[in-house]
Amino acid sequence: MRKNGNNLFDDIKNDDNNPLTGKKYILIDAGGGTVDIACHQFMNNNSVKELYYPSGGPWGDMYVDEPFENILNDLLGNDLLSSVKNDNPNAYFNLLQNFRKTKMHFEDKGDGKLMNVQFPWDFVIAIENYIEW
Repeated sequence: MRKNGNNLFDDIKNDDNNPLTGKKYILIDAGGGTVDIACHQFMNNNSVKELYYPSGGPWGDMYVDEPFENILNDLLGNDLLSSVKNDNPNAYFNLLQNFRKTKMHFEDKGDGKLMNVQFPWDFVIAIENYIEW
């Protein structure tokens, strides 16, 4: 199990000969919507000093979702996609989940290979309900 920063500090805060005193580290929290960055230093009084004001920005993986949704709009049209979202939200959610799972396994090796996003069956059926054959 991965330890978070608080647990790591709890392990060493009662050690008078703390080998980390004076050491600096960068903490990066890459969440779904943002990436937050902070720089700290361990102090000899069992505390942490903030070296730089925390910063970050909207660089999380959810910002890849928006271009994917734009592609869906281009392929299916805004009216059709909006209808599916409103009338079959679970089907749309399942599609986004498949996209997110695909993102988790993406690795750009520079070989030009494409990633495939599986359209869930319930999403395909939802679309078929709006198409006139």
